[in-house]
Amino acid sequence: MAQHPSATTNADGTPRIEPPRGAAPRPAPDPKPADYGVPETEVVTALRVACDGGEGALGHPRVWLQIDDSIGWVECGYCDKRYVLAGHDPAPGSNVSVGGAGFGDRTDGDGLDEKA
Repeated sequence: MAQHPSATTNADGTPRIEPPRGAAPRPAPDPKPADYGVPETEVVTALRVACDGGEGALGHPRVWLQIDDSIGWVECGYCDKRYVLAGHDPAPGSNVSVGGAGFGDRTDGDGLDEKA
C-alpha cells in the first residue's frame, strides 16, 4: 500500500519536517546539568577581608568576612567567592588567584579609606 504524498510533503511540495499526524512523537533529548564552573578563589594574608563581587555596578553590597584561622578559608554569601588564608590548602579543583589585590587601604569613592 503506497503512502499518500501529503504524508511526506507539504502542500507546496517541500519535504515535511514534522512527522505526519498520528505518528509517534520523537523522544525529548536528555537534559544536561548546568555547568556553572568553579567559584573563584583568592589567596589572602589577612584574617578579615571585604568582598563586593568585583564587578562594579554588577557586583553586590560590600561585606566583611572573617577567616577562622583553624579552618583557613571563608566564602562570600553573595557570590560564593572563596578567600583562602595563605599557607592553607584551597579546596581541590578551585580557581585559585594567587597574589590578588589586598583589601587594606581600599576606598569605595566616599573619601574614607576602608581598613582591613
